[in-house]
Amino acid sequence: QYVFQWVPTTCMKEPNCKASFLNPQANVFSLHGLWPANSTGHSLNCSEPKLTTLLNVRNVWRGDQTLKLKLQKVWPNLLGTDEGFWIHEWKKHGFCTNTIIKDVDYFKAAITINNMIVKGSTNNLIGYLKAVGIYPSNSSFHSKTDIESALYPLVGKNNKVYVSCEKIDNQVHLKEIYLCLDKSLQKFISCPQPHANRGCGPSPKNIVIPAF
Repeated sequence: QYVFQWVPTTCMKEPNCKASFLNPQANVFSLHGLWPANSTGHSLNCSEPKLTTLLNVRNVWRGDQTLKLKLQKVWPNLLGTDEGFWIHEWKKHGFCTNTIIKDVDYFKAAITINNMIVKGSTNNLIGYLKAVGIYPSNSSFHSKTDIESALYPLVGKNNKVYVSCEKIDNQVHLKEIYLCLDKSLQKFISCPQPHANRGCGPSPKNIVIPAF
């Protein structure tokens, strides 16, 4: 699962959001992580890797400045250091993939998948929503179905995505969007039918996509 977070929602509930993200240019999706999941769509949590393994992972980008620069653009930390965020995500999720892809390939995959999404004038996932008239606004409401449908040109009409929400000040705000891929990480597939509404409510028609 390739998981995006909506930056304004994240920063609404995180007082330590970096100042560089608190502006209209940050009305975008940012990569939260690349999370392996089981057949029911639940993310897998990894066992604790050894210290030597962590050091090897850190050397992945410290030994490749080009990779590091790309990761900083695609996978920034909204709160703390980028490297700390990457290590956290790899410990929690990426280590589970080490039987399928190597450490360096895990981080390269994050960039490759982003390149599958960024096409032409669409330089962020929000571009797919804007293309059908869904714009960030603190006073507009959207249905989960409309948000999902906006992503069909990317993932395919028969493929489901996950939309998660968070209630803030009695309003349901868009929180994250999950895109599902096959094990090759080269093809979008349908996310398994969810068993929960992921915070969007029983009748998710009043979702706010907040803006700075």
